[in-house]
Amino acid sequence: MIIRWYQVARRAKGSNAAEISTRMSLTRSFSTAAAYRRALELDPLRADAWKSLAYIGKTSVERDMAAMEEASQALQAAPSENAWMHFAMFATLEREGKIEDAFHHLETANDLKTSTLQYDVSRNESLMAEIAAAFPAEIFTRFKSSARGPKRPIFILGMPRSGTTL
Repeated sequence: MIIRWYQVARRAKGSNAAEISTRMSLTRSFSTAAAYRRALELDPLRADAWKSLAYIGKTSVERDMAAMEEASQALQAAPSENAWMHFAMFATLEREGKIEDAFHHLETANDLKTSTLQYDVSRNESLMAEIAAAFPAEIFTRFKSSARGPKRPIFILGMPRSGTTL
């Protein structure tokens, strides 16, 4: 599937900001910065392009800060996108040693990102109770005699992956 998207992205003619941004995320070519700049010419509100450009170290306060602040203002009604704008401004300011200003944007970005999360601790508590009910202690004692090796069960836990490193 990723190869198909890569092939589609490579064929992008450079007329669609979303295609350009996607292409650069997939290919990581040496002309990445130029492609992000082209995407921003087409759509200066592409928060993902600003964020990526900042994260690869290709933004500067002198050149880009005013445009990023303007985009952030325009994205006030889209907290998820606006969070990426503030992360981009943080990266830009931090790289140039403007730490106090940078951390203001980092705090704002994190607040915006947090406002978009739908976490409910009672849902997790219910899920954990369901899991515990599905595996009562008698299951472990019933299979205790067939176990080889250590007498304790082993649980392998992990975090779900987003697949961004593919």
